[in-house]
Amino acid sequence: PYDLINQLETTSLSGEKTWDPLAETFDVIPDAVTIQLLYSEDQGASWQPFFRDGQELSYSATATEGWKYHFDNLPKYNGSGDSLTYKVQEIDVPGFTPESKDGQNLYNKMETTSIAINKYWSDSDNYYGTRPSALDFTLMVKEGGKWKSFAEVFHSDKTIHLKGSSATWKGTFKELPKYDKSGNLIQYGVKENLSGLTNVYIPNGGKQGDSQQLEEAAQGATSLFTNNLATVSITVKKSWSDFDNRFDSRPDRIAFQLYAWHEGESE
Repeated sequence: PYDLINQLETTSLSGEKTWDPLAETFDVIPDAVTIQLLYSEDQGASWQPFFRDGQELSYSATATEGWKYHFDNLPKYNGSGDSLTYKVQEIDVPGFTPESKDGQNLYNKMETTSIAINKYWSDSDNYYGTRPSALDFTLMVKEGGKWKSFAEVFHSDKTIHLKGSSATWKGTFKELPKYDKSGNLIQYGVKENLSGLTNVYIPNGGKQGDSQQLEEAAQGATSLFTNNLATVSITVKKSWSDFDNRFDSRPDRIAFQLYAWHEGESE
Protein backbone atom coordinates (compact mmCIF):
# COMPACT_ATOMS: atom_id res chain seq x y z
CA PRO A 1 0.00 0.00 0.00
CA TYR A 2 1.05 3.55 -0.66
CA ASP A 3 0.22 6.53 1.52
CA LEU A 4 -0.81 9.49 -0.61
CA ILE A 5 -0.62 12.89 0.97
CA ASN A 6 -1.93 16.01 -0.72
CA GLN A 7 -0.25 19.16 0.51
CA LEU A 8 -2.51 22.21 0.41
CA GLU A 9 -0.96 25.00 -1.61
CA THR A 10 -0.92 28.11 0.53
CA THR A 11 0.10 31.73 0.35
CA SER A 12 0.37 34.61 2.78
CA LEU A 13 -0.49 38.28 2.88
CA SER A 14 1.25 40.96 4.89
CA GLY A 15 1.40 44.74 4.93
CA GLU A 16 1.83 47.86 6.96
CA LYS A 17 -0.42 50.55 8.36
CA THR A 18 0.64 54.21 7.95
CA TRP A 19 -0.95 57.15 9.75
CA ASP A 20 -1.47 60.71 8.65
CA PRO A 21 1.43 62.81 10.07
CA LEU A 22 -1.14 65.21 11.54
CA ALA A 23 -2.50 62.37 13.67
CA GLU A 24 0.98 61.75 15.01
CA THR A 25 1.45 65.45 15.72
CA PHE A 26 -1.74 65.61 17.80
CA ASP A 27 -1.35 62.11 19.29
CA VAL A 28 -4.86 60.98 18.33
CA ILE A 29 -3.82 57.58 16.96
CA PRO A 30 -5.73 54.76 18.69
CA ASP A 31 -3.95 51.95 20.52
CA ALA A 32 -4.93 49.35 17.94
CA VAL A 33 -6.84 48.87 14.67
CA THR A 34 -8.60 45.78 13.36
CA ILE A 35 -7.67 44.61 9.87
CA GLN A 36 -10.08 42.25 8.15
CA LEU A 37 -9.07 39.72 5.49
CA LEU A 38 -11.20 39.50 2.33
CA TYR A 39 -11.03 37.07 -0.58
CA SER A 40 -12.33 36.85 -4.13
CA GLU A 41 -13.06 33.84 -6.31
CA ASP A 42 -13.64 35.88 -9.48
CA GLN A 43 -10.42 37.90 -9.84
CA GLY A 44 -11.63 40.77 -7.70
CA ALA A 45 -15.10 41.27 -9.18
CA SER A 46 -16.63 40.61 -5.74
CA TRP A 47 -15.19 40.26 -2.25
CA GLN A 48 -16.26 38.57 0.97
CA PRO A 49 -14.82 38.02 4.45
CA PHE A 50 -12.47 35.06 4.87
CA PHE A 51 -13.52 32.57 7.55
CA ARG A 52 -11.34 30.14 9.47
CA ASP A 53 -12.76 27.71 12.00
CA GLY A 54 -16.13 29.41 11.68
CA GLN A 55 -14.84 32.88 12.48
CA GLU A 56 -13.96 35.89 10.35
CA LEU A 57 -10.20 36.18 10.15
CA SER A 58 -8.82 39.52 11.31
CA TYR A 59 -5.65 40.96 12.80
CA SER A 60 -5.20 43.57 15.52
CA ALA A 61 -2.34 45.84 14.47
CA THR A 62 -0.59 47.93 17.12
CA ALA A 63 2.22 50.45 17.44
CA THR A 64 4.26 47.83 19.32
CA GLU A 65 4.46 45.78 16.12
CA GLY A 66 5.13 48.83 13.99
CA TRP A 67 1.54 48.75 12.72
CA LYS A 68 2.35 45.67 10.63
CA TYR A 69 0.06 42.70 10.04
CA HIS A 70 0.29 39.28 8.41
CA PHE A 71 -2.03 36.43 7.45
CA ASP A 72 -0.40 33.03 6.88
CA ASN A 73 -1.45 29.62 5.51
CA LEU A 74 -4.06 30.97 3.14
CA PRO A 75 -5.31 28.54 0.47
CA LYS A 76 -4.38 29.45 -3.09
CA TYR A 77 -7.45 27.75 -4.62
CA ASN A 78 -11.01 26.96 -3.64
CA GLY A 79 -12.60 23.52 -3.79
CA SER A 80 -13.38 23.98 -7.48
CA GLY A 81 -9.78 24.79 -8.33
CA ASP A 82 -10.43 28.49 -8.87
CA SER A 83 -7.61 30.80 -7.91
CA LEU A 84 -8.24 32.93 -4.82
CA THR A 85 -7.29 36.59 -4.55
CA TYR A 86 -6.80 38.30 -1.20
CA LYS A 87 -6.87 41.85 0.12
CA VAL A 88 -7.47 43.57 3.44
CA GLN A 89 -9.72 46.31 4.74
CA GLU A 90 -9.64 48.21 7.97
CA ILE A 91 -12.55 48.40 10.38
CA ASP A 92 -13.46 52.09 10.45
CA VAL A 93 -11.73 54.26 13.03
CA PRO A 94 -13.66 57.44 14.01
CA GLY A 95 -11.92 60.51 12.65
CA PHE A 96 -9.98 58.73 9.89
CA THR A 97 -10.57 57.88 6.26
CA PRO A 98 -8.85 54.59 5.31
CA GLU A 99 -7.12 54.29 1.95
CA SER A 100 -5.35 51.40 0.22
CA LYS A 101 -3.88 51.55 -3.26
CA ASP A 102 -2.59 47.99 -3.51
CA GLY A 103 -4.95 46.03 -1.24
CA GLN A 104 -2.15 45.30 1.20
CA ASN A 105 -0.73 48.50 2.68
CA LEU A 106 -3.13 50.81 4.45
CA TYR A 107 -3.05 54.56 4.96
CA ASN A 108 -5.33 56.58 7.22
CA LYS A 109 -6.01 60.22 6.45
CA MET A 110 -7.11 62.18 9.50
CA GLU A 111 -10.43 63.97 9.18
CA THR A 112 -9.97 67.61 10.06
CA THR A 113 -12.18 70.52 11.00
CA SER A 114 -11.78 74.25 11.50
CA ILE A 115 -12.95 76.97 13.86
CA ALA A 116 -13.42 80.49 12.47
CA ILE A 117 -13.37 83.69 14.52
CA ASN A 118 -15.14 86.98 13.86
CA LYS A 119 -14.07 89.73 16.24
CA TYR A 120 -16.33 92.80 16.20
CA TRP A 121 -15.50 96.13 17.85
CA SER A 122 -18.53 98.18 18.90
CA ASP A 123 -16.75 101.49 19.46
CA SER A 124 -18.04 103.96 16.84
CA ASP A 125 -15.36 102.96 14.34
CA ASN A 126 -12.62 103.48 16.94
CA TYR A 127 -13.60 107.13 17.25
CA TYR A 128 -11.66 107.53 20.51
CA GLY A 129 -8.62 105.52 19.40
CA THR A 130 -9.09 102.95 22.15
CA ARG A 131 -8.59 99.72 20.18
CA PRO A 132 -5.39 97.74 20.68
CA SER A 133 -3.10 97.11 17.72
CA ALA A 134 -3.73 93.35 17.99
CA LEU A 135 -5.49 90.75 20.14
CA ASP A 136 -4.76 87.08 20.96
CA PHE A 137 -7.26 84.22 20.73
CA THR A 138 -6.43 80.77 22.15
CA LEU A 139 -8.04 77.51 21.05
CA MET A 140 -9.54 75.59 23.97
CA VAL A 141 -10.66 71.96 24.43
CA LYS A 142 -13.18 70.65 26.95
CA GLU A 143 -11.76 67.56 28.65
CA GLY A 144 -13.32 65.88 31.65
CA GLY A 145 -15.83 68.72 31.90
CA LYS A 146 -13.07 71.34 32.22
CA TRP A 147 -11.65 73.75 29.66
CA LYS A 148 -7.99 73.35 28.80
CA SER A 149 -5.85 74.97 26.15
CA PHE A 150 -5.31 73.00 22.96
CA ALA A 151 -1.59 72.97 23.79
CA GLU A 152 -2.26 71.27 27.16
CA VAL A 153 -4.26 68.48 25.55
CA PHE A 154 -2.53 67.95 22.20
CA HIS A 155 0.94 69.41 22.89
CA SER A 156 0.72 71.83 19.97
CA ASP A 157 0.11 75.53 20.43
CA LYS A 158 -2.95 77.02 18.72
CA THR A 159 -3.07 80.78 19.20
CA ILE A 160 -4.19 83.35 16.63
CA HIS A 161 -2.88 86.91 16.66
CA LEU A 162 -5.61 89.07 15.10
CA LYS A 163 -5.36 92.65 13.94
CA GLY A 164 -6.94 94.91 11.37
CA SER A 165 -8.23 98.34 10.49
CA SER A 166 -11.94 97.56 10.09
CA ALA A 167 -14.51 96.96 12.84
CA THR A 168 -14.37 93.19 12.23
CA TRP A 169 -11.21 91.12 12.59
CA LYS A 170 -11.22 87.56 11.22
CA GLY A 171 -9.11 84.45 11.68
CA THR A 172 -9.37 80.65 11.45
CA PHE A 173 -7.91 77.69 13.34
CA LYS A 174 -7.29 75.12 10.58
CA GLU A 175 -6.47 71.39 10.30
CA LEU A 176 -7.84 70.45 13.72
CA PRO A 177 -8.62 66.84 14.69
CA LYS A 178 -12.35 66.06 14.82
CA TYR A 179 -12.02 63.17 17.27
CA ASP A 180 -9.75 62.34 20.20
CA LYS A 181 -7.71 59.17 20.65
CA SER A 182 -10.73 57.32 22.06
CA GLY A 183 -12.93 58.24 19.09
CA ASN A 184 -14.94 60.91 20.93
CA LEU A 185 -15.96 64.10 19.13
CA ILE A 186 -13.80 66.96 20.42
CA GLN A 187 -15.58 69.95 21.99
CA TYR A 188 -13.77 73.14 21.06
CA GLY A 189 -13.89 76.65 22.47
CA VAL A 190 -12.09 79.92 21.81
CA LYS A 191 -10.74 82.25 24.50
CA GLU A 192 -10.19 85.93 23.91
CA ASN A 193 -7.44 87.63 25.94
CA LEU A 194 -8.60 91.06 27.07
CA SER A 195 -5.65 91.79 29.32
CA GLY A 196 -5.01 95.54 29.38
CA LEU A 197 -8.50 96.33 28.05
CA THR A 198 -10.60 95.41 31.08
CA ASN A 199 -11.62 99.00 31.82
CA VAL A 200 -11.98 100.03 28.18
CA TYR A 201 -14.17 97.32 26.61
CA ILE A 202 -16.90 95.05 27.91
CA PRO A 203 -17.38 91.65 26.17
CA ASN A 204 -20.92 90.65 25.20
CA GLY A 205 -22.44 88.67 28.04
CA GLY A 206 -19.67 89.82 30.38
CA LYS A 207 -18.99 92.74 32.63
CA GLN A 208 -16.47 95.51 32.89
CA GLY A 209 -13.24 94.19 34.35
CA ASP A 210 -13.40 90.75 32.66
CA SER A 211 -9.90 89.87 31.45
CA GLN A 212 -11.03 87.08 29.12
CA GLN A 213 -14.02 85.75 27.25
CA LEU A 214 -14.56 82.09 26.34
CA GLU A 215 -17.06 80.93 23.74
CA GLU A 216 -17.92 77.33 22.90
CA ALA A 217 -17.33 76.66 19.22
CA ALA A 218 -19.09 74.09 17.06
CA GLN A 219 -16.78 72.30 14.65
CA GLY A 220 -16.79 73.98 11.26
CA ALA A 221 -18.69 76.99 12.61
CA THR A 222 -17.78 80.61 13.34
CA SER A 223 -17.39 82.07 16.84
CA LEU A 224 -18.42 85.70 17.22
CA PHE A 225 -16.76 87.93 19.78
CA THR A 226 -18.11 91.45 20.34
CA ASN A 227 -16.40 94.01 22.53
CA ASN A 228 -18.44 97.04 23.51
CA LEU A 229 -16.70 100.26 24.42
CA ALA A 230 -17.21 101.01 28.12
CA THR A 231 -18.97 104.35 28.38
CA VAL A 232 -20.21 106.76 31.05
CA SER A 233 -22.97 109.36 31.08
CA ILE A 234 -22.61 112.89 32.42
CA THR A 235 -25.69 114.85 33.39
CA VAL A 236 -25.51 118.64 33.50
CA LYS A 237 -27.86 120.78 35.59
CA LYS A 238 -27.92 124.53 34.98
CA SER A 239 -29.34 126.82 37.64
CA TRP A 240 -30.32 130.44 37.06
CA SER A 241 -30.16 133.11 39.77
CA ASP A 242 -32.23 135.81 38.10
CA PHE A 243 -35.37 136.23 40.16
CA ASP A 244 -37.08 133.52 38.18
CA ASN A 245 -36.29 135.34 34.93
CA ARG A 246 -38.27 138.38 36.06
CA PHE A 247 -36.47 140.64 33.60
CA ASP A 248 -36.68 138.13 30.74
CA SER A 249 -32.92 138.04 30.43
CA ARG A 250 -32.34 134.32 29.92
CA PRO A 251 -31.17 133.18 26.46
CA ASP A 252 -33.19 130.66 24.48
CA ARG A 253 -30.40 128.08 24.76
CA ILE A 254 -26.82 127.66 25.97
CA ALA A 255 -23.99 125.29 24.96
CA PHE A 256 -21.72 123.22 27.18
CA GLN A 257 -18.31 121.98 26.08
CA LEU A 258 -17.04 118.64 27.41
CA TYR A 259 -13.39 118.29 28.44
CA ALA A 260 -11.48 115.13 29.28
CA TRP A 261 -8.05 114.30 30.65
CA HIS A 262 -6.24 111.16 31.75
CA GLU A 263 -6.37 110.13 35.36
CA GLY A 264 -3.48 111.70 37.27
CA GLU A 265 -3.16 114.63 34.89
CA SER A 266 -4.01 118.18 35.94
CA GLU A 267 -7.20 119.75 34.64
